[in-house]
Amino acid sequence: MRSLFAALAVLSLSVPAVAQDAAVHTVEISAGFREAVLKNFQGYESRLSTHCPTVTPDWNAASHKLYGKPVTGDDGNLSNATWVESVPGTACGEHRRYRVLVTIRGGHAAVAPLLPGESIATPQLESDAQMPLIKATAEFVPKGQTCPVDVLDTKLDGPVPAVARAAWNEIWTVRTCNRTLNVPIRFVPDMVGEGTSIRIESKSVTVAQ
Repeated sequence: MRSLFAALAVLSLSVPAVAQDAAVHTVEISAGFREAVLKNFQGYESRLSTHCPTVTPDWNAASHKLYGKPVTGDDGNLSNATWVESVPGTACGEHRRYRVLVTIRGGHAAVAPLLPGESIATPQLESDAQMPLIKATAEFVPKGQTCPVDVLDTKLDGPVPAVARAAWNEIWTVRTCNRTLNVPIRFVPDMVGEGTSIRIESKSVTVAQ
């Protein structure tokens, strides 16, 4: 899987930007949408080693980034659209930049989990990075111990690729064995096909300040 930037198709029909924003906003403020998004945030927290049971999102500070051009039906509601919804929040005293991938096809919405922050990797690519992360941070795990690697935040390290199949860099902040680390990751899409290589050098991992 490539980046969200490259992998999501541009839809052929569109509506004016003002109408797009209004249609997206109608979805964003609906109770059903917020409930589905919150469940994703709670699911993320439950998978961390801290297992925080309470998530407090700041819905007033929510934002979205559209991919492609949304399509609305005759009723003005979205029939096809793709965007990343970002909602800052807190969990057990820790700040998060929560995100989910939202897709609407034929008027039916689906919400998929994304790691917090600003990564442009697809959900599958984020999942594929877990094993390389474990290997790259192994030297920070005390001998004889086994600790999960929690991804707490993701940042772009450079510009978003201007063309499809271009490589890009990110820095992921992770926690393992009570140590917080910054892990530089390079994503290199295959020149042919849909695959992407994930490159992490153990020597480039640093302890977060």
